[in-house]
Amino acid sequence: DRLIEYINKAYSSKVAVVGGRGGMNAYKSATRFGQQSYLVGIGNLLPKLELDFAKHIELGELESAENIIKNIEKPFFDVTVKFGWHIALKGAMSIKGLCQTHERSPMRGLTSIEHAELLSLMQKLNLI
Repeated sequence: DRLIEYINKAYSSKVAVVGGRGGMNAYKSATRFGQQSYLVGIGNLLPKLELDFAKHIELGELESAENIIKNIEKPFFDVTVKFGWHIALKGAMSIKGLCQTHERSPMRGLTSIEHAELLSLMQKLNLI
């Protein structure tokens, strides 16, 4: 956390500091240090959740924001990172009926085992 704070304070006005994997956590850290930040990630699948999270940050409701990270985003990423973000996102969006599962070459889709694991995770997290 101290390194992130140092980088944000020392460099964010000079260069773009980009962080990934766990967009909400990165957003929370960056905004804490006054860095301009964009929130993208799980909002592709759950836009209301991401908007609620941003509102909690804006209002200083950090415990509520942290609960979203702890109870939804982190468990979602802990499982889906092993599939690859694009594949997992597309699979989750298809489970929610937002798109089809077909992928263009060279990208692969989820295997039936990965799909079942993702479906089970989304049910457990009440995302569908």
